[in-house]
Formats: sequence, C-alpha cells, structure tokens
Amino acid sequence: MTQMKMINLFIGLICLASCSMSDSVCDKETKTEFENYVCEIPLLSVNFGLTCAEPIEHIDIKSKFTPEGAGIVGRLRSIDNYSFIIYSYPADIRLPILEVYNQKGNKINQTPLLNQNDCGIGPPVTSSRFRIENDYTILIEQIKPENGAVYETVTINLNELLEKAKP
Repeated sequence: MTQMKMINLFIGLICLASCSMSDSVCDKETKTEFENYVCEIPLLSVNFGLTCAEPIEHIDIKSKFTPEGAGIVGRLRSIDNYSFIIYSYPADIRLPILEVYNQKGNKINQTPLLNQNDCGIGPPVTSSRFRIENDYTILIEQIKPENGAVYETVTINLNELLEKAKP
C-alpha cells in the first residue's frame, strides 16, 4: 500500500471515529432550553447496564423538564436532534424507561428497559437485565436466575425506535 493510500485510510478512520462520537444536540452552538437540560444529563457509557436486583442510582437535576416523580438515570447520544433519556419512576419496584424527545422537549416514544414481570416482588422465576451495546443499540436479556443462562434477548435499535416515532 502506498504512503498516500495509508494517509487517506488514516484520515478516513479518524473521521469515522469522530463522527461516531458526535452528539447532534450537545455539539450544537445554539440550543433550546430543553436541549440545555439534556446536555446537563451525563452520557451513559457503552456497557452500562442494570439488572432487576441492582439499585438504580439517580442524578439530581432540578428542571421543569424532569417528569414528575421521575429519577434521572442518564442519557444516550442524541440522533438527528432527538434525545434519549433513561428515567425510572417510583412504584413497588423502580424500572428504567428509555424516553425519546424532540428538540422542544415533547416525548415522542418510550420503551421499558427491564421486564416488569421478571422484576416483581418475591423469588423470581426469571430475571431481566439491560446493557448499552454501542451508541445505537441496547440489549435486554431475560435470564434464568438458577444458572444465569440467557434464554431470550431483545435488541433495541435507537434509529429504529426513532423512525417509528417520527411524524
């Protein structure tokens, strides 16, 4: 491979890496009030995850945009000016929910990240966990507690979730 081709390949890889790390909302110079709120929420890292048995740690950000009674878990990278925030809401158990918002702060979609039936009170027959696989994919796994074997996996693709919600 010639030196020029290697330089072009290297530049291409740098561009690809920097594009995958961009955040369409927080990288903007001018933001709406809601987008400023989103950017205050820490970005969750790849491989972040929770199981039914783990306590959920919340971030304390006071804002009119935080849903009433919700605890903020964190956020994922924004796509096309849409924000992905993980909240949990109080109940007998706290389950994390991924909510999708437009740049005005209107919720356009949501999906639970743990199976409520697997995280109930009493000895579980099955368990549930989720993990951020990469910037655009979350895996939800159903697990047999007696041996930790995964018997079902659901993949949430953020681009697909967003496409279903767009008008």
